[in-house]
Amino acid sequence: MDRRPRFSAGPPRNLPRQPRRGRRHPGGRLRTPARRGPDARRRAPVLRQGRPHRRPPHRRQPPRRRRPSLSAPRRPGPDLVGIHHAAGWTAVVIAHLDGPHPDLSPASSDPDQIWALLDKLTYSPAPPPYTAAAAATPSGAAGLQGWNQLLADPPGDLEPEVRNRLHELAELEAAWPGLAHSDRIVHGDLRADNMVRDHDRGVTFVDWAHATTGPACIDAVSLAPQLILAGHAPQDIARLLDEHPATATDPLASTAFLAALTGHWHRNARKPAPPGAPGLRAYQHRAATAGIALLSLRMN
Repeated sequence: MDRRPRFSAGPPRNLPRQPRRGRRHPGGRLRTPARRGPDARRRAPVLRQGRPHRRPPHRRQPPRRRRPSLSAPRRPGPDLVGIHHAAGWTAVVIAHLDGPHPDLSPASSDPDQIWALLDKLTYSPAPPPYTAAAAATPSGAAGLQGWNQLLADPPGDLEPEVRNRLHELAELEAAWPGLAHSDRIVHGDLRADNMVRDHDRGVTFVDWAHATTGPACIDAVSLAPQLILAGHAPQDIARLLDEHPATATDPLASTAFLAALTGHWHRNARKPAPPGAPGLRAYQHRAATAGIALLSLRMN
């Protein structure tokens, strides 16, 4: 049997690093065969008219939602082992996760895993069983607010930039309830201590007590200030929010939720500490500062 390659002719000389074999597609594109080795998961380059095809940098195109990589964890949460009912109680048994909380610092690769998992979590609508279970608990994210109260009675220690933009922040916050309903899975309380970096599965989301449905942006926007608190530059996180599919597909909802969440932190940080949570107000103050840094970049 003749096993010669489909195209026996070599590549044109004016194309550097041209693959030896390929498949010709309509429109003059030549897609290379999949490579093997450590970088086998990278997308093969697409060549058009003898040059790698890239969009000009001055043309801002909306991101195209691609199917998440199969190398990401299979599920965002731990595997369900079983459900047991006895004496009016329900026990939900989940698989053991072996590992620490993820490291959100810039030197760690854990944030990349988290963003990939968020992409997979919000790629498609929530399945009907999840939607039916989540419908029994209303979303707390839709009711987040704080700027309207601060606008009515501005504290004397407000930063000048925040004081000058109170009206804009209150308008963004007021728009959020109308954008807060959708069909994506929402964890609702995503931070490092609600995740486990399992030695086999990688990063996994745990503590789904606030699970609900809503826009894809909720968990991604909630995570963004946590990354700034962990040492990431606000400019880098703002750029990531511009590009990640969970937030880039609806920039208005993303910015409105960030405004509502930051207003909630800013208002609550000024209240007395609740019993048993002495560090809560200090955390909310730091988170509000990180949220303001992101809002300034998105509103500018």
